[in-house]
Amino acid sequence: MIPVHNSTDRNRRRKQVVLSEGFIPDSKQGFLGRDFRFLDRYELQGLLVEALAQTKHHRRKAAAVSDCHRMYRHWRCRNGHDWAEAENSCSVRVCPHCCARRSRILAARIDRFLLPRENSALRYVVLSERNSSNVAEGMKSLWASWFRLRRSVRWKRKVRGCIVALEVTYNSQEDTWHPHLNVIFEGDYFPHEELRQAWIEATEQRGEIVWIVRLTPERRAK
Repeated sequence: MIPVHNSTDRNRRRKQVVLSEGFIPDSKQGFLGRDFRFLDRYELQGLLVEALAQTKHHRRKAAAVSDCHRMYRHWRCRNGHDWAEAENSCSVRVCPHCCARRSRILAARIDRFLLPRENSALRYVVLSERNSSNVAEGMKSLWASWFRLRRSVRWKRKVRGCIVALEVTYNSQEDTWHPHLNVIFEGDYFPHEELRQAWIEATEQRGEIVWIVRLTPERRAK
């Protein structure tokens, strides 16, 4: 069941209770595509359960992930709006269902920061270092460089506030990890070359990619 309406009525009451079985993934099915992304999460859930069951330290989480979002409860507010709410969540960080829920919460928080701001004052930046064979060491080094950048005179002079998110991709051909930071900041015009030099200094010459662009309404929508 997909939520019909996210009601803002805090005095919601239960009209009826309906438990619905969740979607059972089929390993031969393949991903259903963008229009059925909700059902794709069950396919990813099945793959995650198989992977956890094969690990030494996390196999106990496989059962919780397997049961996550299998049962739903039907709710109806006083205005007659209906929606479905998962009866149980595993709270495992890599669970596709719990990740989707967390992303909606974070998106709402980010909206409160972005929406009141003028587009001309917002910039989108990507910062990265060289690929690393050890993902933990790569992330640790990247965060250390980020804290040095934030303490720099150049950054303080240009930036009034920011939101940063860590993203990690895997290069299967080289068997390396590529941690990088996605940053949205509010502030003055920051020339690309000046930011690049500041990042090289902050990373102690390990800085690899710096990308900056003004955040337009079209990019904000994405």
